[in-house]
Parts: sequence; C-alpha cells; structure tokens
Amino acid sequence: MYTVYLTKSGLYKTTGETDKQIALIFEALKFYEKDKKTYVHSLYYAYTTLAYAYRYQNEYEKGIQYSLKAIESCDLSYKEYPSNHTLNWKASNYQNMAYCNGKLKKYKEALANTYKSLEITRKLGADTQTGLGLSGAADMEMKLGNYTAAEKLLQEMLAMKSTSTNTMSLAATYHGLGEISFNKADLKMLKIIKRKRLN
Repeated sequence: MYTVYLTKSGLYKTTGETDKQIALIFEALKFYEKDKKTYVHSLYYAYTTLAYAYRYQNEYEKGIQYSLKAIESCDLSYKEYPSNHTLNWKASNYQNMAYCNGKLKKYKEALANTYKSLEITRKLGADTQTGLGLSGAADMEMKLGNYTAAEKLLQEMLAMKSTSTNTMSLAATYHGLGEISFNKADLKMLKIIKRKRLN
C-alpha cells in the first residue's frame, strides 16, 4: 500500500502537483520510519524523492535536509546490501545538495558536495554523472575565483569520451574554458577556444 503512495507521488510530479506529491511521500514515511532497518531501501528512495520535490519548489534548505536523510539511509542500506545502485543514489543526493547550496549562494558547501558526488561517480565509472559533476564543480570553482582548478576540471571533462560525443556538454565546456581565458586575459587561448566553439 505504501509503495503505491510513492508510485502515485511520481504521477503528481509529472503533473506538476508538488504539494500532493509531498503529502503522499510523508504518508509513506509515517509507515517506513517505524522500522528503518526493514524499509531502508524504501526510505532512501522516499527521502530522495522528497529532497528533489522541495528543490523544485525552491525550498532549498528542505532539499538539503532530506538529501542528508537519504544519504544516511543509503549508508545503512550499503552496509547490509552493498550495491552500486545504492551508491548511485548517494551520489545523486550529493549533487542535489550541491545544486541547493549553489542556489543559496553557499558555493564552498556546494563545491564540497559536488566533490563527494564525483568521488562516487568516478569509482562507479558513471561517465554521464561524472561529466555533469565536473561541469558543476568547474562552475563553483569559477564563482569562487579558482580559475586554475576550474580549468583543470573542464580539461578532464574534455578528455572523457562520453562527454566529448555530447555536443551540448562540449559546447558548455568550451564556454567555461573561454570564460576562464577571458578572466585570465589569455587572448591567445580565447581565440583558439572561439574557433573550436564555431566548428
């Protein structure tokens, strides 16, 4: 029955009825939280869904709060049943926290969360998630004025095969490198990047 609540909450997400989605997740949580050990897998799914629902409502503090709960549940689940699937959820929650902290202009916290996510996705060989994480980390490093660190991250992104085949990611990477070159007043590099972006 409570699994149905979570499934139905997904329907409300699709229709944009986030308040109804959140209400159903809390109904399911009332049951799952009574026996956290037995329902640990359902808990990290419910907490993650709740964290993202709050993020989509621009309630970033709550998004962070429930991502932290999801990560705790992922850790408990992983101790009992080690699985890459669980680690993937954990990485996703670190990315959600990074996004929420970024929106709150807490760039250092956002960067720390992104690096935690990257640590997991690199180990898993999850190239798409790693590419997104590298892009996010580079953006945060630039916001903090750490252009050398940002450039290193973007170069790593360019070296990834799966990212280099994605035109949108490639364009974003060259844009980031162009921004860094502009800030460093490296006009020679800026011309090279501009040529690559046009090709």
